[in-house]
Amino acid sequence: MLGVFNILASTEESGGIAALGLDWKAVVIQGVTFLIFILIIKKFALAKIVNVLEDRRKTIESSIDKAEELTKQNEEAEKRVNELLHQARKEAELIIGKGHEEAGSIIKEAQDTASKKAEKIIADGLAQIDQQVLKVQDQLKKDTLELVAQATTALIGETVDVKKHESLIAKAITDHNNNKKDSK
Repeated sequence: MLGVFNILASTEESGGIAALGLDWKAVVIQGVTFLIFILIIKKFALAKIVNVLEDRRKTIESSIDKAEELTKQNEEAEKRVNELLHQARKEAELIIGKGHEEAGSIIKEAQDTASKKAEKIIADGLAQIDQQVLKVQDQLKKDTLELVAQATTALIGETVDVKKHESLIAKAITDHNNNKKDSK
């Protein structure tokens, strides 16, 4: 260090440092003060500063790792959501398809039921018509028998009772049916 002082002293004499307006003693004192300041900082504060910086570095690295992990989890969650949506769409399509099938079967059942009811109504109507035709035929037969009885009474001149009248008509009908069979 004495060599540095000697160099500085020789430059002062030559006017180098002095020409800049610096005092070599002040420069040396400031240098020593700076070294003492660095040693104090190194001894008392540098370890704490390094620890704080290291803690900050670890926190940042941990945050980056967590961010990457969350990004991966987010991507996996998105994939799972997409899979669930796809599955839900398939299930919805199946449910809609089943609904259409059930609606079709319900409509077919309703048509079949309506068809059966219509057939029953028609059959009932035909049965009623047949009954009415039989009633009308019976009434017509009775009316015809009365007319024939009246005509017979008028022709024969004697009163025919109902039993005799019916036997005469039955004989006439039998004769008429036999004549039809013979003519065929």
